Amino acid sequence: MLMAFIAVAEEGGFTRAAERLHLVQSSVSASVKALESSTGLQLLHRGTRAVTLTPEGRSFLPAARAAVAALEEAKDSAAALAGGGIGGHVAVGVLATPDIVSIATAIATLHQRHPDLRISVKSALGGSVALQNDILANVLDVCFVVLPFAYSPELTVEPLLTGKFVLACGTSHPWAGRSSPVEPEDLSGAAMVEFPRGFTLRESTDRELMARGVARRTIVEVPHLDLVSGYVAAGVGVGFVTEAVARDHPGLVALPTPWIDMRWTAAAAWANTRRLSRAAETFLETVRENCRRAIELDETLYAPDAV
Repeated sequence: MLMAFIAVAEEGGFTRAAERLHLVQSSVSASVKALESSTGLQLLHRGTRAVTLTPEGRSFLPAARAAVAALEEAKDSAAALAGGGIGGHVAVGVLATPDIVSIATAIATLHQRHPDLRISVKSALGGSVALQNDILANVLDVCFVVLPFAYSPELTVEPLLTGKFVLACGTSHPWAGRSSPVEPEDLSGAAMVEFPRGFTLRESTDRELMARGVARRTIVEVPHLDLVSGYVAAGVGVGFVTEAVARDHPGLVALPTPWIDMRWTAAAAWANTRRLSRAAETFLETVRENCRRAIELDETLYAPDAV
């Protein structure tokens, strides 16, 4: 009953709540009615267009979340005692970028250590903002975002590793052989390959280039770093990529731009309005281990507090 109520409250309706819980709508509605009957409270306003919380419902929601979290903790503890490992499910959100925090390696390691732990990964084409929305809607348990971006106070954000963005062009581009820096006036009117709005890199380039009066010309917008580097390498235009991509891609040339210093920080994020499960905590600790190892091995990566 509590999970049905929480889902309706967070989704704003019975239909979306039923989809989230993989139940029929009538079952969700009946569960919420049973909860209201047992508590003697009207928890929801059932409108023709939307379902909203009553004042009693708003007061009841945090306690309902805490009760469900306590139940999940109890189930985790019992499972650990019974089998000696960690079970459960973790819903993870990632950006449509290279796996810079080694999610794949973390999952492989966890499956070896804890075979009963299930992890589902969702890729977001809408950037860090879209992942944040899924966390707050309780669609995801943990996500990995790129800072800086203006995140909600209901989000706990833990920086994991940091790197630099560099301007790059293809090997056939007229700038490929230049030794002098690319100045702001050079970029004005230049064809550029970029991320769509809503991505951290796009917001950073908008802010930095507008501050310097650069009137750039965006030719292509693509939501993946591999696509940005591919279009730049093909000669469509210049674009900002991570330092590691510029170093490792055979078709790219890093261009000197001493007047701009753009950094990115990969961070884990989760809602501070609900408790992380033991499974999610275990997953996060494995990702932290991988990030620490990556910083030691890759000269383009830094600890967040070292930059």
